[in-house]
Amino acid sequence: MGVNFNPKIVTNGLQFVYDDDNSSKSGQTTDLISGATITQVSTNYATIPTNAGNLSKVHMTGAVGGSTAPAGSTGATVFIWNKRTGTTTGTWDKICEFKLGAGAAQRTWWIGYYTNVTDRIHCSTTYYPTNGSSSGAAYSSIDPTWANAGLTHVVGQYYGLTFTYNNASRSRKFYINANLGASGNRPGFGDLMNPDGGDMFIGGTRDTAYANNITKMVMIYDRELSASEVSDVFHSTKTRFGY
Repeated sequence: MGVNFNPKIVTNGLQFVYDDDNSSKSGQTTDLISGATITQVSTNYATIPTNAGNLSKVHMTGAVGGSTAPAGSTGATVFIWNKRTGTTTGTWDKICEFKLGAGAAQRTWWIGYYTNVTDRIHCSTTYYPTNGSSSGAAYSSIDPTWANAGLTHVVGQYYGLTFTYNNASRSRKFYINANLGASGNRPGFGDLMNPDGGDMFIGGTRDTAYANNITKMVMIYDRELSASEVSDVFHSTKTRFGY
């Protein structure tokens, strides 16, 4: 049930896979691509060091505007199977954060549910207002609702959530069940933020809710997947999640 569970899965650029149900390959405790250790910190969330395995291939090498991504990296895609287990907790309900605990201006991405809204995603990325400087780093976001993707949200139902980013065009897109929900170019300078140590966070693991959501799978690529590739990933994994 890992990356080879279905032959249609897109593998080009795939750098990291967390698979909660892949017990035969230790998908809860091992990145299925690099073999790096995933730590189940508690019963409901997991972490992996930023510099472990292949994660360094999806972010830039320096924390200043004007820096560029590592050779071979052209962007990033984060694909997540996640469901709400209840309505909003009244705050930002985190799903995946790269780097855990960092301020909004010091992380590559924060993906979760918008504050006080059950059926809206918040997806933020860092940018640099000044070329060649790390000062004044800030963040911007794209925040689709399920209605924006032509869907009606149902608590307790899994959805395929996909964030894509292109280094050259700075284009960001967010899909829900392979339907485009929001897009917009990342402002400022530099490629995706280097988290500079720390851990990547995955919430709601091992069938135990974190902030009223459960995550079953996280796949990370070092390039932007096209709309058709996002659709391929969704359709090649959806039978596991009731579709």
